[in-house]
Amino acid sequence: MKRNIEDTQIMLGALGTPTLKVINPIPVNVTRGKGMWVLEVSAISEFGCGDDLQEAMSDLQGTLRELFETLHAGSAKLGRDLKRVFAWLEMHIEKTAKPEIRAEEICEPGGRYPW
Repeated sequence: MKRNIEDTQIMLGALGTPTLKVINPIPVNVTRGKGMWVLEVSAISEFGCGDDLQEAMSDLQGTLRELFETLHAGSAKLGRDLKRVFAWLEMHIEKTAKPEIRAEEICEPGGRYPW
């Protein structure tokens, strides 16, 4: 019996956090088979998986966020392979300033909190 497998490529443009910005779209291979979705960034051998496409995307975004933050924090101590991975990530992702939350964005007029 033949499995239902879809192979395609998408370009990832967001990581689901305001502290990291995708500056160049990230090529992602999408595969579906045996009831599971797998999204892979083959350039750096990282992937996310899930029961549906949204779950797999969320898993991949979390993986890329964690990898970028971890490598960024220890960039002075990286070996050759991880330096290559980090250099690739830096071509696609950059840190942004921590977003400010202003009182007027969460308060009702007059400075009252809505809760």
